[in-house]
Amino acid sequence: MHRARESGARLATEQTGGAVVLSSLTTMAGFGALTVASHRGYSSLGLILLLGVGGCLITAITELPAFLS
Repeated sequence: MHRARESGARLATEQTGGAVVLSSLTTMAGFGALTVASHRGYSSLGLILLLGVGGCLITAITELPAFLS
């Protein structure tokens, strides 16, 4: 939001979009590794966090640019 106010919505999404995607994908990979754990609690925690970060990524890519413009 700060970047969009500073330089405009279109420029902000073009400059920070790649960083948001890369950061989300690496976080999803880390939590996704927990899904194969033998402990049931760790496995379910990994799955929930994987889905949660994925949902945030999809929202950040689709909804946030629409709200900014």
